[in-house]
Amino acid sequence: MPVTVKKMLQILQKHYSNITTLQQWQAPMIENQLGVRFSEDYRAYLLNYGEVSFGSHELTGICRSERINVVNVTEEAKKPYGSLLSDCYVIEDTYFDDIYIL
Repeated sequence: MPVTVKKMLQILQKHYSNITTLQQWQAPMIENQLGVRFSEDYRAYLLNYGEVSFGSHELTGICRSERINVVNVTEEAKKPYGSLLSDCYVIEDTYFDDIYIL
């Protein structure tokens, strides 16, 4: 059974306190900058948590770290792939063989 962002949010609510979260008015600006529309569950994740790291996973989000900031990571991922990723955003960079979770 695939794990959705919504399911991860339910799990993380018990174990995580947020640091930086997205403000509702910021979402359209970031989406416009990336040329994408965030899914409702990813938007909820950004609004509630900002970004999350657990175990060996670091989900992109809204934060100061360029390494896991959704804007920085997505823009870097798009460089070698061009239009192939034009309507995508990166949820996780695995840091293994250029594998991205979109």
